[in-house]
Amino acid sequence: MALRPGGGPSLRLLGSAGAFGALQGGIVASRPVKGVRTLLAANLSSTEGSFPYDDPVRFPPVVSRREGSDRTSRNLYGRVEGESGKWFASFWWAYTDRGVPGPSNAPPVPARQEDHSFRIWAGSRVPIFAGRIHFAIMASQGRLRYRHPDPSVSSDSKTSILDMAVNGYRVVSGAWLADFGIRAGFDRTELRGGTHQIRSLAFLSAAGTGEQWSLNPGITAEFNSTSGTSITRLIPRFSARIKPARRLPVALKGSVSRVFRVPTFNERFWIPGGNPNLRPEEGWSADMGMSAWTGNGEFSARADVTAHWSRLKDKVVWIPGLVGGSIQVWRPQNVGLVAGRGFESSVDIEFSPTDRFSVGARLIHAYSRVEDRTDESTRSYGKQIRYVPEHVFKSILSMRYSAVGLELLSSITGRRYVTSDESRYLGGYHILSARMHAALRMSPAIIRLVGSIENVTDKPYEHIGFYPMPGRHARFSIVYEIGRKDK
Repeated sequence: MALRPGGGPSLRLLGSAGAFGALQGGIVASRPVKGVRTLLAANLSSTEGSFPYDDPVRFPPVVSRREGSDRTSRNLYGRVEGESGKWFASFWWAYTDRGVPGPSNAPPVPARQEDHSFRIWAGSRVPIFAGRIHFAIMASQGRLRYRHPDPSVSSDSKTSILDMAVNGYRVVSGAWLADFGIRAGFDRTELRGGTHQIRSLAFLSAAGTGEQWSLNPGITAEFNSTSGTSITRLIPRFSARIKPARRLPVALKGSVSRVFRVPTFNERFWIPGGNPNLRPEEGWSADMGMSAWTGNGEFSARADVTAHWSRLKDKVVWIPGLVGGSIQVWRPQNVGLVAGRGFESSVDIEFSPTDRFSVGARLIHAYSRVEDRTDESTRSYGKQIRYVPEHVFKSILSMRYSAVGLELLSSITGRRYVTSDESRYLGGYHILSARMHAALRMSPAIIRLVGSIENVTDKPYEHIGFYPMPGRHARFSIVYEIGRKDK
């Protein structure tokens, strides 16, 4: 959580309600005590999740309600800080109880999952000559209980994590800054009979900045040992940004990096769904792009385009499957060789003729072709990885007058293949949402009102096959703030 206490007393109260039994309430209180800043926050939320959907199995078609999608969450967070944030200590407790719904083409099963977690962390910073060093330590413990009518699928597990880190920076010259750090951690889980993991890394990087350029070289040495199996890798990286001409509002950018990632405990040992035989994924990635901008006091515009490329060995890909006959669980597996390419482009425009009125637009398009290149003799060779859309379009249109704002959000997701040979796919969908917000000043407090309508056109769609998403629904929230400056 990113909440930090302010310099004076403050109070923030939140309440919201929405369709399908969604309710939320929260409080954030902050106050300095004898030079120490303190903050305490609590949040409660629940939802029934029983939204209606068109049943794809029954004939003639009927409208059914989603079962097993209820959820209850509780969070408690606290933080204390010294003067100017020179030291801090925090804790976070969280509890979630939720149903685990199955696919809509199978009978509902009363499967449930309970998550308990507690985390504490602390740190401090020490100034050094022309720089600063940060020290941090974190410990957490989590417990997961999964209950299913089939006892062989149910599980009860506990995971403990300890992390320590030291990092800092030092100004080397007028143009260059050096970053450095080390990190070490120990993880222990009771999943699948119990196992442990030792992690450590050390990094060194530099940031150079000139009037028309910036360079960022770096290297990381990473070590991982899991139940006696060890692996070490050096991971170099480099990025650059260059402005070809001082008066030309155009910049070129690019980066190249080695990729190395050890599968997480959840990916390997989660029950149900984990794969203890996963191998680390590694390879290379690179990107190159251009930015251009223009504007004056009232109007501004910016355009960005970036092409990217990657080639990864043993990439971890999540594939849906069934357990217990009617619960769909995502299982990770290695794909021998995956080649990715694509581009992302965006355009941002804003017009503000007065301080009280503005209109803006943001348009985004992403194309991503991620192919299995493992074995030429298989039907999946050269085909898109399952559930990865090739095209995604997003747009945000906004208007603000004084303290009232309106946003229209549009998202278009292209087809996603559900088989590795691209023989079957889920069709694309277009979702439109609208949001309105207002701020009312009632000195010394501010009341913020937010209302939204999601899926305005009531479009039936599925992210994953036979897992329907909600149709048109509304949500409203109110926030009361006192002692906090408006931003």
